[in-house]
Amino acid sequence: MDSSKTVVIKLGSQVVSKLFNDRHSVFWQQLQLLYDKGYQPVIVCSGAVALGWQVFQSMASDKAKLLSKSIRFEKAQLQKHSFQKEQFQTEPKQTAKHQSYPVANKTMLASIGQGELINMWRNGLGRPVAQILVEQAHFNERHCYNDLSATFRQLLKHDVVPIINQNDALAEANSLISNNDRLAAHVVNMLGAKWLFMVSEVGGIYRDYPTCQQLVSVFEVKEPDSEYRYEDVISSDCSAMGTGGMREKLDAALLAARQGAQCFICDEKAPFLHIIESRATYGTYIRYSSQPVKRIKHWLLNTAESKGLIIIDSGAATALRHRNASLLMSGIVGVAGTFSKQAIVEVKEQGTGEIIAKGMARLNSNQILINLALRQNQASNSQFIPSNIVPDNPLHLASEWVVDKIEHNDIQEHPDNSLIKGSTIVLHRNQCALL
Repeated sequence: MDSSKTVVIKLGSQVVSKLFNDRHSVFWQQLQLLYDKGYQPVIVCSGAVALGWQVFQSMASDKAKLLSKSIRFEKAQLQKHSFQKEQFQTEPKQTAKHQSYPVANKTMLASIGQGELINMWRNGLGRPVAQILVEQAHFNERHCYNDLSATFRQLLKHDVVPIINQNDALAEANSLISNNDRLAAHVVNMLGAKWLFMVSEVGGIYRDYPTCQQLVSVFEVKEPDSEYRYEDVISSDCSAMGTGGMREKLDAALLAARQGAQCFICDEKAPFLHIIESRATYGTYIRYSSQPVKRIKHWLLNTAESKGLIIIDSGAATALRHRNASLLMSGIVGVAGTFSKQAIVEVKEQGTGEIIAKGMARLNSNQILINLALRQNQASNSQFIPSNIVPDNPLHLASEWVVDKIEHNDIQEHPDNSLIKGSTIVLHRNQCALL
């Protein structure tokens, strides 16, 4: 797969609703031009709930009327008990294009809408498509991440268009990615894609939204840690059909730009091929002027969730910060939580209490804990394996309960579980990223 030919296109719910009702939109023509020139679009698509609602409304039945009544009642209850949002997050007026849905009804509508969504893409593109429904868990574990990446690459190899969405019908709320804008940034990083188009009804970042007369044609970020003031360039209003407003789109575009992608926030009329081949500007271009972040470090910092915590001394913290060193066993003073080998963990400096890095652990928490206890008790020539090593205390420092098990022969000998050397690498520098 040629990543320079991979184009990730993310569409919001309102745009999808328009395309669903307009099969002759210029959008389909622009996609065909990309295919004709050998580019491979990957679609991240919202809109299952919105399409489900359209289909349900079209059903001339008592059930549809009852659902509408239920939604109106539950919306009234939610609004009655809701808290006022921050001043810059004013809620848009609820119109026919801005429906909000109670959770139970939302999952049902998503189930209905997914079928309509995939049919829309199959008919609009006139070529084979594949539906991929994901959750945050697919991006947390490296082996799941690699399996998902391999699926994408096989689909593209055989000229099948991936249509990606979150599994709104089945997944619990806390297992979903915050919004599809961020999902699109994750897909860009996973595939090493060089282009990201975030297609929105608004069509770009405006300083005067909703008047939309002052377009920010280029939004530039010069340094990796540059801060920008949202209120200077965007409104945080968002459609209640979806989960991401312009603020979320800018966040996601910056994530992708830091990985080296060329990112645009635009409308559905964007001339994708012309923008790519002529370097033309359209909508808002997110320009990132610093060196791109390596993909593995981008995944560690922005995609994978941490499963535990490793606590290190000041010497190890200095080596990580200033010498690009790996974290050795000798620099560890404790662990928090229970995690497996190859899990993603955060690294905390003991003296300051600061979280300074994230990385992929080469040892599990039990191995680290036992070796801390054995090292503390100068048992370097003994070989043990624990029978039960998880205490109630969530902060697993080298502690007396392990020593007690050793003294009472509650830990059995095992030839493969000798004391780990202080020079053993726990977090390799190529699998670790500073925060």
